[in-house]
Amino acid sequence: MASVEDMVLAYLRENPGSNPRRIADALGLSLNRVRVALLKLRDRGQVIRTSRGYVAVVQPRDLSAYQARGAPASTAELKSAGATSRLDALEKRVSIIEARLEALEEALTRVAEELEKLRNRLRGKGKVRGGSRRGSPRARELGEVLAEKRIIPLDEARRYAIYRSLKDYLDSGEAVVIGGLVVQKEFYEEFKSRFPLPVEAVSRLEREEKMLLDAMVSEGLAYLHAGKEYRLV
Repeated sequence: MASVEDMVLAYLRENPGSNPRRIADALGLSLNRVRVALLKLRDRGQVIRTSRGYVAVVQPRDLSAYQARGAPASTAELKSAGATSRLDALEKRVSIIEARLEALEEALTRVAEELEKLRNRLRGKGKVRGGSRRGSPRARELGEVLAEKRIIPLDEARRYAIYRSLKDYLDSGEAVVIGGLVVQKEFYEEFKSRFPLPVEAVSRLEREEKMLLDAMVSEGLAYLHAGKEYRLV
């Protein structure tokens, strides 16, 4: 009997760009099972997530098997063979876009640093000219905001990354990105230690904890088991 991962992978090969809900409805599976399967397939490098949905990645062994069979014997195989080059091109485009986004983030960080230097110079001039006039308050840094709020949207986090880039916080292990949220690593680890989390305890969670739980479920890092408790994948 085929595993859930095999079923999901086979479906994506025929229907690239599908989202978890569409896969679950087509295969008659629960949304949580599909999300868990997608997470495992992503870890194996068998599927990638794009802005339009998930697509299956053709592995070298699949191409060898295809070449050994010769010409496709069905319309489905013809489509699969034609999709191979398109998927390769799509992967390259995704990699290029990711590299450009990273370069843009670094450029924005440098601009923010220059703006902060300019602000400091203007404050200094204001003090000299105005005597007792006070300068503007110092801009808050991402680490301070995370220590206070523990979880903030990704776009907001980038605005606070003035003296250090967001990538620096992630590489140092001070923060993690889950979905569209930047989460303080200490808060994230403490929250994970409370799993399995009973369903009845969810109503007692703080607002930030509920946001984190929703993001973890959406990203396939946690799932609802038997309608009774949330478990980590």
